[in-house]
Amino acid sequence: ADKFFFQQATLDEECFFAALSVAGYPDLSSSPLAPFIYRGSCYDPDRRQTSGVLLSTLRSTVQMLKETLHTFSKLAGPEGLKTTDTVGCLTMGLSSLSPAGRILMSKDDLDRYKDLMDVESFARYDRNQDGVLDETDICAFVLTIRILCEVYLETAENAQLGMDITEFNQALQRMGLPNVERILQGQFVHAVFERADMDRTDRIVLREFIRAGTRLTYPVTHESRIRACLGYPGWNVLSMKSSAQQAEGISQFVSTLQTGDLLLMQGGDDNPMGRYIKYSMNTPWSHVAVIVKRSPLGGIANEKTEAVLQTFPFRRAAHNFCSPGYCRCFDLREGDFPPSRIAGCSEIGMLESTGEGIHLYDAAHRLLESQSKWRSIAVAKLHDVPDRDNVEKINSFIESVRGGIYSVAKDELKAAMSFHSSLALSKQKESLPEGHRSSDDFCASLAMRFYHHMGWIDDSRPCNSVMPSDFDVYTQYSECKNPVQLLQGRIGHLELVMSPELGVKLPLKLPKQK
Repeated sequence: ADKFFFQQATLDEECFFAALSVAGYPDLSSSPLAPFIYRGSCYDPDRRQTSGVLLSTLRSTVQMLKETLHTFSKLAGPEGLKTTDTVGCLTMGLSSLSPAGRILMSKDDLDRYKDLMDVESFARYDRNQDGVLDETDICAFVLTIRILCEVYLETAENAQLGMDITEFNQALQRMGLPNVERILQGQFVHAVFERADMDRTDRIVLREFIRAGTRLTYPVTHESRIRACLGYPGWNVLSMKSSAQQAEGISQFVSTLQTGDLLLMQGGDDNPMGRYIKYSMNTPWSHVAVIVKRSPLGGIANEKTEAVLQTFPFRRAAHNFCSPGYCRCFDLREGDFPPSRIAGCSEIGMLESTGEGIHLYDAAHRLLESQSKWRSIAVAKLHDVPDRDNVEKINSFIESVRGGIYSVAKDELKAAMSFHSSLALSKQKESLPEGHRSSDDFCASLAMRFYHHMGWIDDSRPCNSVMPSDFDVYTQYSECKNPVQLLQGRIGHLELVMSPELGVKLPLKLPKQK
């Protein structure tokens, strides 16, 4: 009975890393890759997923870490292994492969593998971001590579030839990632595959899978982009201890926003759609909304919404109908938004399209008091454009789109992402659905349509070819970049509202207004 218990008992994540520490190895729980390492270790020798880490897996992990640190001691200097030491890091990576993986890599052209290596390849394991991999970092590194190698060898029918798109999607699920085929009718399948297929052979070989897997697990370049934003780590008023001062400071910041300013959001990894957008577009930004100076709006709420939802009933579950306590789409009142505890900035509205529909929200309440799904938020301010205070023009657009639903056009996001690929743009434009629909839209297209309505852009680019990252016009790192071009004026550098390093948890819990 004791033997059976020790064979079948499993360790949860906390106990698994504690057991490695007790065995004399570094505490890997502080690594950003810790959740992935744990999930990847929850398989028995027959590759059956278990509810935790088995004793046999723990023992094999301990043995591997022993070998890893032995190799590391020969390669590293007194401070550790520099992330710029491509040869040393690559040697550690190859040493982490299973015997079958080493054979496979020996048959491959290692020079081509080295061509894929850059600072990003190893910086993701540098938890202190000091340019040096210490023992903790290197242990996380080799375990991650080992798990990815095992996933590849188990999934690829012909490991030498590489994985086709079906096998690649299966491998992503084996890694613990969401099934890309089931997200928004599979619109991200081809974009994710093309992003991983670095040599454009329509097959994903081991070196490409390792790169794709690590980027999907921990996209370190995205974190670097967040740190490069102005005002990093975010508005200091958000971290004030006094709730009253916090609310007052937020109101002052929000009140500086003007019509046409853009809000870019980085979703968390618990958002499958956002994760694959960020990976496919090589950007931290998976969502965008546009600021509008609001004024009282009349009309009949939800007049067209029910008819649209009857045509597209699959949107009904997530959609929210316009109502006084939810949005300001049909709000005749002036003054503060009653559900909000942030006073003095009620004229700042936020026009946004999500699964909840197309709505005009109270910006402060929507951003900071009602949601917890954003990891980082940034503002891109618009400068030197005409008509931004034209109330009649602003309201006519809001009235034409409010109460609409999230995009239902077939493969619209798929076409928008393909617009950014290396194929001929004329071919991609033909695949885009007809834009400027009054019934439905997605976030970036809605923002672009508003710009078009205000006369700030022309017809040279389809509004529904835009993705959120295209409003981050100063980004230098992304090969998927296709920035929005204005007729006049400019979109400014990103200014950070919040990031994880600010230490603020949303939604904010502020005191009631007196």
